[in-house]
Amino acid sequence: MYAYYDEWMTYGDSGSYGVYRVFRNWSEMTCTWNSPWPAPGGDFDATADATAPKDGSGDVWYAFDVTSRVQEWIDNPLLNFGWLIKCTDELLYNQDPFHSSESTNAGLRPKLVIAGDEGDELPGDVNGDGCVNLPDVLLLAQAWGTTVDDANYDPDADVNADGSINLPDILILAAHWGESLP
Repeated sequence: MYAYYDEWMTYGDSGSYGVYRVFRNWSEMTCTWNSPWPAPGGDFDATADATAPKDGSGDVWYAFDVTSRVQEWIDNPLLNFGWLIKCTDELLYNQDPFHSSESTNAGLRPKLVIAGDEGDELPGDVNGDGCVNLPDVLLLAQAWGTTVDDANYDPDADVNADGSINLPDILILAAHWGESLP
């Protein structure tokens, strides 16, 4: 899982972020400070599924390895209520804002990347729909010329995973144009 943090508001670089499993169904429209959860602070696991050290420099993709939890949710979808991201030590008072699913920059919204067996990967399939086609080209074009340090860098468009979205990426996409997974 990846979450993007902008440098526009930095609260230091000490501590870590954690992703915590939520225990019950919730809705963005009904979660407010005026309607408390049954458990103080929220109904979420006290142990983080994954952590990442805080990087106060800003413009950073945080990566969390949540493989085991995703597998649990694949095996039992009724347990999937999502995650909460927060500082692992809230007494540091240094929680930074992440881009959300409503971010105006779609390339900076949180992402869950699921990689199957190596035989299930299709080079050039930027959007992960199992086909290399026009939507993949459009996503790659949107991030064209960016590097891992840029705000609109899209790790999915970095087909060769070298930290830059450039000619080698489009060549890989072109070499697999029209292919699809069985």
